[in-house]
Amino acid sequence: RSAHLTTAAADVTQDMAICLKPVCCRSGQVMPEMLKSFAEDECVDAPTSPKLSLVRHSTSLRKYGFEPHSMADSVSLFDVNLLQEPCQDNLFGYYQLCKATSLMVTLSCFSVWSKNGKTNGFGKVIPCVPCQRREGSSSSSSTAEAARVFFFDDNIDLNQCAADSPGICNLRNVRNGQFVDFSEGTNGFRRERAGRHTLVHTSSEFQVVLVQANILDAMEDDAYFSKIIAKYAEPDEKVLVYMDVNSTIVCVDTVTGKTTAEILLGTMFEFVEFQPKEDFTLAWEDRKPVKIDKMQSLKSIVKKIAKDDPGYYQRFYERQRCRKFFEELRKHGEVKWHTRVTPLEWEEFDRTYDEYGRTMHTGATDMGITKSWFKSWDDFCVNKHAVCLNSFGIDTRKVISQTVKELHEVMHVTINFKLWSETDRDKFEKEYEVKCPERRDSAALLDAETKQQMITLVSGYAVS
Repeated sequence: RSAHLTTAAADVTQDMAICLKPVCCRSGQVMPEMLKSFAEDECVDAPTSPKLSLVRHSTSLRKYGFEPHSMADSVSLFDVNLLQEPCQDNLFGYYQLCKATSLMVTLSCFSVWSKNGKTNGFGKVIPCVPCQRREGSSSSSSTAEAARVFFFDDNIDLNQCAADSPGICNLRNVRNGQFVDFSEGTNGFRRERAGRHTLVHTSSEFQVVLVQANILDAMEDDAYFSKIIAKYAEPDEKVLVYMDVNSTIVCVDTVTGKTTAEILLGTMFEFVEFQPKEDFTLAWEDRKPVKIDKMQSLKSIVKKIAKDDPGYYQRFYERQRCRKFFEELRKHGEVKWHTRVTPLEWEEFDRTYDEYGRTMHTGATDMGITKSWFKSWDDFCVNKHAVCLNSFGIDTRKVISQTVKELHEVMHVTINFKLWSETDRDKFEKEYEVKCPERRDSAALLDAETKQQMITLVSGYAVS
């Protein structure tokens, strides 16, 4: 422990000279006795105290071009601009930071994505690099761009992959900041399958693998994530994994408050397709009729019916209602699994629902975290892969608390926090027990004003 702490202290000495100004002498170097005192303070929980973690994470951020301003004391919490110009340099720095960090959390900006029609170009920023050209490439570029990026998310739409298409994957080339279209047949992307219902897009031109993850596949196979990574990663290749949380590794979605049964039905509707015999208008319950003129998933049709009513959409996934909906659609066309060509009967769907229901009880912990996540995390540690949990929600904290001993061990990064909605900020502050900088400053001014009023009031009493 002493040897490890001495090495850690030496590594962060220069950064401590900046972060811990009161213990610095005029030369800017940390005074030896104060450094020794700092080290002794760490001995109780060394080497994982909030103070040392904050210094380490600040050092990493500064190394990759960011000015570290932690938004909290108990957890390393920083904000990064990836959505407003100028941000191209930040994109490459963010990529390097993620690649160099064994486990970190990115809290993406939901409000920007939502305000822009929930399209790929404003979704979760996923950096990627062109495939290496070993001949003629410099050693520095190959070192900086050696990672193969994997992105696991249940909401990736691999049928609509342009920047202005509905979707969540904001895939960006770290060399120029441009959006990378990941459509099948474009930029070297081809489609493959994994598990029962998982779709994969992998490219021959970019070192990236996009996985439309399936929570049911993840619960059926403890090695689900590890197998996919092993299949597409080259031997001895650095791997950087961006991992969604809700409905990817956590089967109870706290972002929408859905139950496990609702997630199961919604997920199954995602990979059941409907092909209409001809164009028709679907009138369902008391909702506004919708036109059906092409093949699409049952989940897409439900979203059209619900439109801007998230409450109705969430309530929709009840077993008997889903059966009636299923049978209504069969009157107008063919329903089938998206991986098959033969028609799907409700009896088979219902039987599969029961099978998956049993899987969900054995494939996840009491907190709803898939056991395949913990298996893959063990593999990530052995293979020294880098992992970044990337989510719009606050479920990341639940996963981190069950993965590492202390929350402060993991760096947390918010994306353009100033652009977050008031609702998202409130949830964030409550979960992390912090105040965002703007609100903290306002509170300080309010306290000063109140204090002055008290002084004036007391003075008034004294005079009278």
